[in-house]
Amino acid sequence: MQQDCNSIHACNSVESLPFVEDTREGRCFWSVYPTGNYEKDYKTGKLYAAFLCDYLRSDPANIYLTWVVWEIIRQGSPKNGIINGFFNFIAEYISMNSITPWQATAHHERQIQRTLKMVSEGA
Repeated sequence: MQQDCNSIHACNSVESLPFVEDTREGRCFWSVYPTGNYEKDYKTGKLYAAFLCDYLRSDPANIYLTWVVWEIIRQGSPKNGIINGFFNFIAEYISMNSITPWQATAHHERQIQRTLKMVSEGA
């Protein structure tokens, strides 16, 4: 587990996110170690989500939340404070966002259309 993020804005690469770890098998997007102290783990999960949300704002790929979810499912991770805090923060963050899902969908569709147009024009 990476430990080099000291503030919300310190994670400038996916590798620096505190729950991402490179292993012999490849990159693991959910390398977490619950302490057994639910309150502490819950706060850790919220912090991890804050790191991810901030990072996603700067990375156009925006695929990493999907990879985290896939990794949690693949591992068969039991519910714990880290997972609960992580997804609670994600839900709070989404609910505080000022645009609706429908506006986000429309924006995404416009981006796709612009990209397709650029590709068809050979840009």
